[in-house]
Amino acid sequence: MEFYIGLGIVVVLALLLLVPTKLRKMRKKPEDDLDRFFEEKKEE
Repeated sequence: MEFYIGLGIVVVLALLLLVPTKLRKMRKKPEDDLDRFFEEKKEE
């Protein structure tokens, strides 16, 4: 049982660290990332 509690804590901490960075990236301008992505694809 302790294993699952520890695992849950790790998952929650990971989410707390990952979610804010994802929100910041989304807030920037998703269009910029898409433009960059498509430009890279065209060059290939």
